[in-house]
Amino acid sequence: LARALDRHITLSPLPALPSRPVVVIGPAGSGKTSIAARLALRAKTSGAATVLATLDGGKAGARTQIETYAELIGASAHAVDGATGASALIEKNHGAQIFFDTAGLNAFSKDELAATQAFAGAINAEVLAVIPAGFDADEAAEIAALLKSAGAARFIATRTDAARRMGGLFTAAAKLSLSHLTNSPFLGNGVEAPHSLKLARLILAAIQA
Repeated sequence: LARALDRHITLSPLPALPSRPVVVIGPAGSGKTSIAARLALRAKTSGAATVLATLDGGKAGARTQIETYAELIGASAHAVDGATGASALIEKNHGAQIFFDTAGLNAFSKDELAATQAFAGAINAEVLAVIPAGFDADEAAEIAALLKSAGAARFIATRTDAARRMGGLFTAAAKLSLSHLTNSPFLGNGVEAPHSLKLARLILAAIQA
């Protein structure tokens, strides 16, 4: 099973210290803010100056949540408005690792997808998708394809510890390269680099559940 997965799924872990700012996108409630914080923590523990920023500053609690995570990590926290504000933040923090959290994205909105792609292009950022494990397989594949059209090349699968169905993870991985998994709700547990044996165990565990 693991060998078959090697042939059909592309694994492409995001480096601990990415060469460009990272914009984390995904459906509402997918775990984007937690992922941005986990990646920032990983960069911080690798010795980098780290910035956590939200583009969702208008949402009640979004800025507070980013500030809370940043304080725990030892990163700086910011709320920015659009590409102009993000570009200024990047320039001011030259050499730092910068991770942007975003508002929940409606993957079925062409306008939102286009705006996401334009924003990332304007600041020369990597777009990283977040898709929860447990999604319906067909829906996960469709969402992954749409997020790819917004500029994402890879995704992180969240909540693999809580999902009973893993089909969505694998259909999403047919559209985007798999970067990492999360298997715990706790920030300190970070992200897990995937490998074929781990994925095979997820399938077997779901079958046996």
